[in-house]
Amino acid sequence: MQAHEGAADNRHFTCHPMPAPHAPDPTRFILIGTSHPGNVGAAARAIKVMGFSELWLVAPRDAEAPRRDEAVAMASGATDVLAATRVVGTLAEALDGVDYLCATAMTPRDFGPPTFAPRELFATLAPSPQRVGFLFGSERFGLANEDVYRCHACLSIPTRADYGSLNLAQAVQLIAYDWREAQGGFSVQPRTTEPTLADAASVQGLLDHWQRTLIEIGFLDPAAPKKLMPRLNQLLNRAQLSREEVDILRGIASSSTRASRAIDARSRVGGAPLHCLDTSSRTAMFQRLREDIDCILERDPAARSRWEVLTCYPGLHALVIQRWHTAPGRRSGSGLGASCRTWAASSPASRSIRARRSAGASSSTTAWAS
Repeated sequence: MQAHEGAADNRHFTCHPMPAPHAPDPTRFILIGTSHPGNVGAAARAIKVMGFSELWLVAPRDAEAPRRDEAVAMASGATDVLAATRVVGTLAEALDGVDYLCATAMTPRDFGPPTFAPRELFATLAPSPQRVGFLFGSERFGLANEDVYRCHACLSIPTRADYGSLNLAQAVQLIAYDWREAQGGFSVQPRTTEPTLADAASVQGLLDHWQRTLIEIGFLDPAAPKKLMPRLNQLLNRAQLSREEVDILRGIASSSTRASRAIDARSRVGGAPLHCLDTSSRTAMFQRLREDIDCILERDPAARSRWEVLTCYPGLHALVIQRWHTAPGRRSGSGLGASCRTWAASSPASRSIRARRSAGASSSTTAWAS
């Protein structure tokens, strides 16, 4: 496509014939006075993705716009539409073969063809055998009145009342989409297969598994289950679980059971697990811990905060562990408990705490006596 030098009103354009398509494309998109090659490429992409291919340019600023690098980049693969784009000098040439012409204009006019929303007009226009053309103005000035007067209808894309600015390629995309939808549109092809739903036996097996797990971790009291399991049953019914999802949930239950047993094993040293201590014993333990921390802060000038004492004083750690293993419900004996007591007895920090308590402080809770 080459523009011959000369006066603006006497320019001539070389027209490239379109390759014969497999099926005639009854729709033509016509851009008048386009300024930017990028918009030409973007418009080509917009119409191709909706299944159209005829793009005509009337007196563009650059007659070579479809071949510019910017147009090719913005076309994003629609190079066949760009290669077949027709460039002509007048609107009359672009209307050859068009039976029904629609202008696209945002500015209301006192005179001219009737104005419609695209979908409103397309519902009646799509069944017609007429060859339809869509006319778009330049980026800066839009359509001239003389061009609008040549149209059978004027399309106004519904937008926000106080801001209706659309890029040229955006307007082309919206019109192309609505026009394709009016003609039946494209079907959406699912990319995922429908999951196989779990049968009732699988769901019941999951519920039984979760019931055992919830009892083991202490969430469900078998003596007073209330309506927990029926509610979970209703939840699973609404979820419409697949077989894979049932397996995942059973795996979570199994992992929860193993983790609970591991924690229980680590907290046992010849006696009951720590979480089985009664509330008063736990309260007394933490009260003693606060008193021990305050004692260290008082006697050790290097101690700067409770957090530092809690994390950095091994003697305090040993003392606390010893109390755990001498708590009611635990069996005294060998192993870790004896080692902790030996460590606690030999720790300078714990001896300091013991000395202070022997001198003045007394505890009302003998369960935590050192």
